[in-house]
Amino acid sequence: MIRKAGIPFLFFMLIGTAVNAGNLGIGVQGAWMKPADATSSTFYGGGHLRMRILPWLMLEGAVGYRQEKYLNESTTVKTVPLTVSGMFVLMPGSPFEPYLIFGTGVNFIQVSGAITEQSHSKAGYHAGVGIQLRTGSLSIFGEYRYLGVKFDVNVGEEQSGLQINASGSSFRVGFTFWF
Repeated sequence: MIRKAGIPFLFFMLIGTAVNAGNLGIGVQGAWMKPADATSSTFYGGGHLRMRILPWLMLEGAVGYRQEKYLNESTTVKTVPLTVSGMFVLMPGSPFEPYLIFGTGVNFIQVSGAITEQSHSKAGYHAGVGIQLRTGSLSIFGEYRYLGVKFDVNVGEEQSGLQINASGSSFRVGFTFWF
């Protein structure tokens, strides 16, 4: 019983420590992305919660929304990615903090077109680099992330399978308010 209660206790202790030390932040971001199979590029946005666990380690939980056109504009794909990231700060304490990003998440996907209407949830991954300028309780950041997610869509009258590659490069900018 003590072991089961220990993990939630440790989690809440980390959050409490982060809040008291000014290492818990909430913010927004916007991004530009061109998925591999999409007809055109897209802008998307979202929000995040960041927590600095150690001087060189931050954790991030984020949610976003994006929409792309596929199959010569005949199919619309709406995606809500829910992600968790580890961010390894290369120069902790510096005004400019470069970092590496590795993470995973779940993508809630809705596909709609002339012949099909489907919903999916698919796991994905991401990796990248970023830099953050932190001035007191506000930081601004810029990042490059490669996002990886593929899913199958049944299209046509015979409902034949088609794999859509929604992976691609993402360029994000945003800001975080630290408490």
